[in-house]
Amino acid sequence: MHRHLSVFPLVLACLGLAGCGEGSISGFNTLSLMTSQVATVGCGNNLVSGTEECDGVDDSACPGRCSSQCACPATEIRANLEVHAIDVGQGDCLLIWSPAGFVMLVDSGTESNDANVISYLSSLGISDVDYTLVSHMHADHLGAMDRLIANFSSVVASFDSGRSATTGEYSEYNAAAGARRVTVGVGDTIDLGAGVSVDVLHANVNSSSENINSVVVRITHGATTFLLGGDCETECEDDLYPGQIDVYKVHHHGSYNGSSNLLLDRMNAHSALISVGDPNPYGHPHPEALSRLDAHGLVVYRTDHDGDLVVLSDGTNFSVNAPLICTNGQTRSCCPNDGDDCQPDNQTGTQTCSDGAWGPCVDLFPPNHLLISQVHYDTPGTDSEEEFVDIFNPTEEVVVLDGWTLSDDGGSWTFPSNLAIQPGTYMSVARQATGFSLLYGFDPDISGLSTALTNIGDRVTLRDPDNLDVDSVAWENYVSGWSIFAATGDSIERLEVSVDTNTVEDWSITSPAAPRGGGYAPSCFNHSDCDDGLFCNGTELCEAGACLAGTAVDCEDSISCTADHCNPTTDRCENLPNDLACDDDAWCNGAEICTPDVGCQSGTDPCPGKSCHEPGDRCVDCFTDAECADDVFCNGTEFCSNGTCMSGTPVDCADNITCTLDSCNPTTDRCENLPNDLACDDDAWCNGTEICTPDLGCQAGADPCPGKLCHEPGDRCVDCFTDADCADGVFCNGTETCSNGTCLSGTPVDCSGLDELCSTGVCNEAAQGCDLSPLPDGSFCDNGDGCGDDICLAGICEPASCSDHLLITQVHYDTPGTDSLREFADLFNPTAVDVDLTGWTLRDNLGSWTFPAGTILSAGSFLSVARNAAGFRSFYGLSADVSGLTLSLSNSGDRLALHDNSGTQIDHCAWAGTDGWSINAPSGTSMERMDLATDTDTQTDWQLRTPAQPMGGSFKMSPGPSIIYLPSRNFQYQIPVHPLPTLHPVNFP
Repeated sequence: MHRHLSVFPLVLACLGLAGCGEGSISGFNTLSLMTSQVATVGCGNNLVSGTEECDGVDDSACPGRCSSQCACPATEIRANLEVHAIDVGQGDCLLIWSPAGFVMLVDSGTESNDANVISYLSSLGISDVDYTLVSHMHADHLGAMDRLIANFSSVVASFDSGRSATTGEYSEYNAAAGARRVTVGVGDTIDLGAGVSVDVLHANVNSSSENINSVVVRITHGATTFLLGGDCETECEDDLYPGQIDVYKVHHHGSYNGSSNLLLDRMNAHSALISVGDPNPYGHPHPEALSRLDAHGLVVYRTDHDGDLVVLSDGTNFSVNAPLICTNGQTRSCCPNDGDDCQPDNQTGTQTCSDGAWGPCVDLFPPNHLLISQVHYDTPGTDSEEEFVDIFNPTEEVVVLDGWTLSDDGGSWTFPSNLAIQPGTYMSVARQATGFSLLYGFDPDISGLSTALTNIGDRVTLRDPDNLDVDSVAWENYVSGWSIFAATGDSIERLEVSVDTNTVEDWSITSPAAPRGGGYAPSCFNHSDCDDGLFCNGTELCEAGACLAGTAVDCEDSISCTADHCNPTTDRCENLPNDLACDDDAWCNGAEICTPDVGCQSGTDPCPGKSCHEPGDRCVDCFTDAECADDVFCNGTEFCSNGTCMSGTPVDCADNITCTLDSCNPTTDRCENLPNDLACDDDAWCNGTEICTPDLGCQAGADPCPGKLCHEPGDRCVDCFTDADCADGVFCNGTETCSNGTCLSGTPVDCSGLDELCSTGVCNEAAQGCDLSPLPDGSFCDNGDGCGDDICLAGICEPASCSDHLLITQVHYDTPGTDSLREFADLFNPTAVDVDLTGWTLRDNLGSWTFPAGTILSAGSFLSVARNAAGFRSFYGLSADVSGLTLSLSNSGDRLALHDNSGTQIDHCAWAGTDGWSINAPSGTSMERMDLATDTDTQTDWQLRTPAQPMGGSFKMSPGPSIIYLPSRNFQYQIPVHPLPTLHPVNFP
């Protein structure tokens, strides 16, 4: 869901959506503000040559901070974060200007753009740059950076990916940056003060394509976010998990191979900035990229169409190429002659926000800053009849004069009570009311002034109730430098009531004297005189005879989904619920509603007892075949068809042995093939009793007359007379003989010397010798692979399946910060056979995740499955074997199970009360199997591990110690130094 337009076009308010004010992204190594004493802690940061300590308030380069070798804000503290995409033709150059005054340039455009960029910064009043960042080493991104670094000697650090190139542009940049080059990696954060952070999401991955090595950063200012990523392409974007992004600087100038649907889905941005030349030889931006941006609803701005692009953020709202953000009624300082370019030493005015934009600058005076505007001290005739002092109120407030005084060196006079001077008006204070009225034709506002106003020189001072001097004026050289002289009948008058330098230059002679005030009368005596009877506009008050407007009633109820206002018709507060403000655009969540007392409430499950299919906005029984499995063998394999579970075909247990009774036993849920000897009986006595075997079928019975002759009609045995009577004509059982009337069996031929693993030596009657014969299919054998009994098939000892021996050995579910960066599960293969995990799944209480095709768990090896590849690599210093795990692994309790590709559960574990398992891993630890040789499927197999250490993944040495001290605000950036592993190749976060 996109954020909604605010007061003026393209200013957006964050409405509590995911990613608005979260984290931002957690797990970054933030540059921390160091607390230190000025003049005792060195500012040397190893980024530039030499070191220098903070040297006190007299430092001309950075007053009150460290010297110019340490970064200090390039400008005064500002109201907004500004991100400028400077039009440099075909290339990138972005200006980041934080509210704390820090300035960073991201890329520079081509070599010829330095003058353009310097001129642009100068037009904004920027004369110093604190940091530079090069996204990658292509000429249209770093071509002018060497000249910019040379022009702005204030640059403290030049950040980049640490890569090199063979181009002349790179060599010039490397020479200009020198010792100030700082390599950044995933997880690093540059703090620009005032809540602005620059988080590195992607950096050098040693790709053969320099675009894929681009440094990608997320800029966070309160609830507003930006994504900048040089020429990052699809392969680079696959590893990006930026969270909610408001403004996206489009990768690779809008090339077809960037701005993938996957990335656009992940960040749900509102506005897109494309830095591109017109014309350019590449045809940027490409139609494919523009189509994807349009399909995702982004508002697109282009430097080739719109020129320089400016984004302003106050931490809640942002605008693109729109008036400066402000809140109606808000005021700020300004300078009448300089517009918005206002320095502390010339702030003499104020601006007021109206319709979301700053209004014109008006003269600024602090509250109660009244001015003496005219003094008539040398009058014709009697002084007491004509003398007066004019007072002017230049402020926007009514000033009550109770307790105020006018004094000269001869005495002091106090204003009467219940007297006030309105904004922008004059008040005449006279010595004598009758004479004043007679001479000037109107009454003074107040009379009875008792100060002398000496003609030969005096000083009049206006003081407030705390006896603090508010304004003063002198004449006739009574005070040194005050050489203004009024002739009889003239007065001295302030030249401009918006200027007060407290010097004689503010004053001139007025002839004849002309009072500015007169006619003062109170407009009210009590509060009820001012009450207009309306509720919405607040309560009016009577102060010093003047009615003051009430403050409009604030009807805000702190419920984000209600429309709060004071209804002028009913003259009452109204807080109207707006269900649309709660809509999360998900059908399966049900229709959210807004209630005036609680706010947004979750919708009702539209599919009770069923699964919800979000893309189709419908209820289904299943999504995968595994959801339909009833774990019963005999009734066949169930499957999912268009959301409906279909029954399987009952198992056929026929074994092709005619004398067995074949069926699937519903009790054991397995095939049974029971031998039936009666089916083998041939009704011949001399053949003996036949039997049925499950593997060979009918077998002949034993000779009932061994060594004798069998008489079938009589069913009896007889003796022999000669050897010939005993011979059975069979070679393999040896030569029979007749002894004393009894036939003796011969010695059978012994063929055991030929026995093999799945073959046995047998006598070949036809060949009159021994042959090898395969054992019957299904005979047990052992090939020594550690998986138990193997099976003979066609004379070969085939290995039994080892998949049911795999184990879940470690689960890290309760991680510090954001789960998606650290969660993982370890699997172990205890057998001597590799296992292909294609089609296998990991399942928890809320869903199922399938291993990618071709995932192999090698014999005797571990395999780490991670939620987020970049986060896993950042925290543990090694790459996950498999990433993208989508299960929640809920910290409050869950069950994790491993299923093979037939849906059969191989192993499982649980925690935090789920399935009766009470093991609970605190944040930062994991649960680990105690003994890889033991699997009782109970929690007694498990223990806690602190800290979590993945057992799979590819081990990678961590970098050596590197400490970088950044700006004069004493930010410190610390790249983590990890201890070498002792038992396993792991990294401690």
